[in-house]
Amino acid sequence: MSKIKIDTEGFRILSVFERVAKVHPKDFLVTDDSIYFLVEEGKIGLAVGKGGANAKKASRLLGKDVRLFEYSSEPSKLLKNLVPYAENIEISGNTAKFTVPAKARYSVIGRGGRNIKIVKDFMERHCGVTNLKFR
Repeated sequence: MSKIKIDTEGFRILSVFERVAKVHPKDFLVTDDSIYFLVEEGKIGLAVGKGGANAKKASRLLGKDVRLFEYSSEPSKLLKNLVPYAENIEISGNTAKFTVPAKARYSVIGRGGRNIKIVKDFMERHCGVTNLKFR
């Protein structure tokens, strides 16, 4: 698990999210068009807000889509939270193997592999899992 460094823009993102959602995120990743937040276990509903109000407001204030995921200290549960379609999850050492229904593969991978990269980054930072293999 690597150390997470936050720059000035990162502090601004955290501040806006915490003020809107009233939840401190465990971690976040920023891409060109989205910000992905990992929220403490049991606080995802509070972070999303009634009818998605908090997520929508944070998205508007930050100028990017906001995606929220629930953290878990158990690697297989965290993977399931990041990839809801994941089934038959097996984690050994630094490798996670799981299956995904054929119809969901494109959405799991994402355009240019961006969705699976986010999953890999969160899994590596929080569980030490560096290899994701799915079929």
